Amino acid sequence: MKKLIVMFGFVLIPLFSICQEITKAEYNDMSVIVFQRIDSIDKSKDLLFSMTKEWFVNTFKSGKAVIELEDKEKGTIIGKGYSEYNVTKYNIPIQYHYTVKAEMKDNKVRLTIYDIYTKGSGLNGIEKPAEFWFGPLCKKCSKDISEQHQGNIIMLSEMLRYNYFKAMKQGIDSDW
Repeated sequence: MKKLIVMFGFVLIPLFSICQEITKAEYNDMSVIVFQRIDSIDKSKDLLFSMTKEWFVNTFKSGKAVIELEDKEKGTIIGKGYSEYNVTKYNIPIQYHYTVKAEMKDNKVRLTIYDIYTKGSGLNGIEKPAEFWFGPLCKKCSKDISEQHQGNIIMLSEMLRYNYFKAMKQGIDSDW
């Protein structure tokens, strides 16, 4: 019984620490939803840059297909990605597209997720920006569907940010 309680403790404690970081949708000065996090990481700008490129490749299917801009001098990498989630009780697949921007300085990284929109069969292939699901435009949507989309968008941004900063702090395993 003690082993079971200890095992649950090891599983739940990291989840609680992740949950503490979850935020609501943030808006930039142009009323666009943006998720952003800045963190101090004790690594050089060049190392953070190469680790970020590796993270893009490992997180998305192809680093070449996803990375749209990389400027080593400025320490900036911008890429596109998408994830698919099922929405409604009918499990309709919806794609969530987004842009990820990583900016690096010595010992510091900023990750921004923006230009988020949904596209899928449940929407007849129509693209809807994240602002639609969080704003008053979604009057014809049921509250349940709107909340599912909001939850998926927040969960997606938190998952990307958590995985990115975890990868940056762990570093590259070069001792294979």
